[in-house]
Amino acid sequence: MIVTRKWLQDFIDIKNISDSDLINSLNSIGLEVGNIKKIELDENIIFAKILDFKPHENSDHLNVCVVDISQNEPLNIVCGASNVKKDAIVPLAMIGATMPSGFKIKKAKLRGVESFGMICSASELGFNKTNDGILLFDDFIDESFIGKKVGEILDDLILEIDLTPNRGDCLSVYGVARDLSAYLNINLKEQTTFSDQEGAVGIARALSIHSKDGFNGIKLSYKLIDLISDIKINFLKLIRLAEANLLSENNLINLINYASHSSGVIIKAYDYNKISNGSEKVGLEVKKEDFGNYGIYFGDEFLSFIGFEQVDKFKISDNTKLAIIELSYIDPEIISKAIYNNKILNKDDITYKSTRGSEPNLMLGLNELFCQFKQSGSVKIYAGSQNVDFIGEKKVISFDDKEISKIIGFDIDKNEMVAILKRLCFEVGIEKDLINVKVPFFRHDIKNHQDIAEEIVRIYGIDKIPPKPLSIREDRNLNANFISFEKSQKIRQRAAGSGFYECINYIFDNKDELELFGFEPFKKELLNPINNELNSLRSTLINHLLKASILNSKNYKKSIKLFEIGSVFRGESEKKHIAFLASGLKEDFNIINSAKPKVVDFYYFINLIQSVIGEFECKKVDKYKFLNPFEQAEIIKDGRVIGYVGNIDLRFNKDLLKTYVCEIDFNELRDDQKFAKPYSKFPAISRDLSLVVNKNLEYTKIKDEISSLEIPNLKEFRPIDIYKDESLGDNFSLTINFIFQDLDKTLEDKDIELAMHTITTHLQRVLNINLR
Repeated sequence: MIVTRKWLQDFIDIKNISDSDLINSLNSIGLEVGNIKKIELDENIIFAKILDFKPHENSDHLNVCVVDISQNEPLNIVCGASNVKKDAIVPLAMIGATMPSGFKIKKAKLRGVESFGMICSASELGFNKTNDGILLFDDFIDESFIGKKVGEILDDLILEIDLTPNRGDCLSVYGVARDLSAYLNINLKEQTTFSDQEGAVGIARALSIHSKDGFNGIKLSYKLIDLISDIKINFLKLIRLAEANLLSENNLINLINYASHSSGVIIKAYDYNKISNGSEKVGLEVKKEDFGNYGIYFGDEFLSFIGFEQVDKFKISDNTKLAIIELSYIDPEIISKAIYNNKILNKDDITYKSTRGSEPNLMLGLNELFCQFKQSGSVKIYAGSQNVDFIGEKKVISFDDKEISKIIGFDIDKNEMVAILKRLCFEVGIEKDLINVKVPFFRHDIKNHQDIAEEIVRIYGIDKIPPKPLSIREDRNLNANFISFEKSQKIRQRAAGSGFYECINYIFDNKDELELFGFEPFKKELLNPINNELNSLRSTLINHLLKASILNSKNYKKSIKLFEIGSVFRGESEKKHIAFLASGLKEDFNIINSAKPKVVDFYYFINLIQSVIGEFECKKVDKYKFLNPFEQAEIIKDGRVIGYVGNIDLRFNKDLLKTYVCEIDFNELRDDQKFAKPYSKFPAISRDLSLVVNKNLEYTKIKDEISSLEIPNLKEFRPIDIYKDESLGDNFSLTINFIFQDLDKTLEDKDIELAMHTITTHLQRVLNINLR
């Protein structure tokens, strides 16, 4: 939002407020000043009048101007602008003047003709471009200004204010001045009120508006003007419009833009003859659309939606003679819902204002615009207006002043609260211990007493509220949230210790990509997604980890280890998951690995995960379509399936090196209870058993059969070698290591032999496995 100091001065007297105090005041009330541009013209830049001019003899584009600066002798100025004209009043930079760019004006000779200064354009004076050529002051500056400093008129402070989306009330110069008025306790100036001329033709002869039903949340006002000559616009308004990036080539549009930016009222202009198409009278109708918005129609002809830009067909042009001026307001919630329901992505200036809340007092815009029309003398204004007013009732909020003070953390006097709210244009009434306020329509974002507290604080001044030390006193509270947080912290520490880096991503993801991975999407649709790429709640953490690893890979990282703890959404439920990723090399290049580190593999990745969450078992599956069918498994801990692990399939690897991922239900990672067990003082005995096993037989079946025997003193067993050659045919040799130990004695050979015989006999009988 662009404002200037002198533009604000039109609404509030701030001549005794310094520039720094003005900026600090805006920042204090939440209107954060982003960019600042100070225009302070050199005193040697003055108003001058072009008495005459003639083409330069040695140039086809230069003119030699004779310029009056209200001194004894006129000056010769060589000027290359195409819009030089006789009797024009212009800004002249005299010899010795320093321009805003830093360039210093000196006496010069241009193609043989001496020049004693420079006639300036708006951009040469430090403003945005207003026109092609030099800046013309004629028709708005008389000859009494000749010789005076231009800076007395044009010097200004231009401010760009960064507004939060809820502060649509400050998307106008008047709105900013209104907020400053409350903070500085300076009354707003009385504005000129427009009144119709006596004897003017009534608008009802040519235009009417009606609706079949009453609507809530809209206001409309229509007036009619006849353009009898070219509209002229004050150079100050042109400069301000250029600074606000609202300058058009059509001066009627410029006046409308100026009035809209000043007042905050949404204003449109229609070409009457394009709409009427020869009809004697235009009767407009307001209709409610299926998606919740309201449209303006002439018969079956659609003109525009309230709160949106109108259709191009009926816009005014340079040939417009009769124009309909529409001033409108619509409740921001209505238009926001309409945009969503109709999936409209409209980014024009009108929609931007209307979705954030434009000015509902249409008379502010009407007075601003039509007083300009009246001054110009080039417009005939029809008397009266055609109006629709279905704005509804103001919201009422009741609260106790002690409740507000508690929220603020500081006791503010009740009368001070009331005074602040009145300055903010709230209607205030007091009933016993309650303060009742009616919220003005331009503050649609005020919903409850917490919002009221925020308004009081920002006007009272947060710097006036004394700071207090943070006091926290809480009984030990071992609830589920605390336990989950503590577990998260422990896992984070172990993950970091194992070489993983933590990622934190949005809980939103791309719906199409999630479906491609084969995950069940969240059933409820997002009403207001951030963008098209983040249009659904995520049903896995893996997609974000893959994208993060791609960014790391593009930054020449060869060894990538990432993890994330966060919520996922499947069906209609939310769960907390933890996911890990390892991609590329096991480690970075270094001296120890001779700059030839190995690529990550399944067992390496499994060991990394076990170092974080503890021991678990893996069961081979083929159910995750984004994982390699030969390298994927379910993770089983304490007999429960808690997640999955695997190698990303080549179809989903997204240009990464070999990549392994793992995702686990965080709530299934229960804290293991630790039990003290007696340990044996007697030696353990190890035996190896080599078996001939069919290649299609999974080790898990062998493991389950051995475990089912419940052999005493068998502490553990594990595979240690797999061997294959041609003599084995469709079989392979599997070597299993067994560890035996007793608590009370040293085991004898006959005890071990009996146990081994039991194992081999059982495996041969049940699984047809023989000794090698």
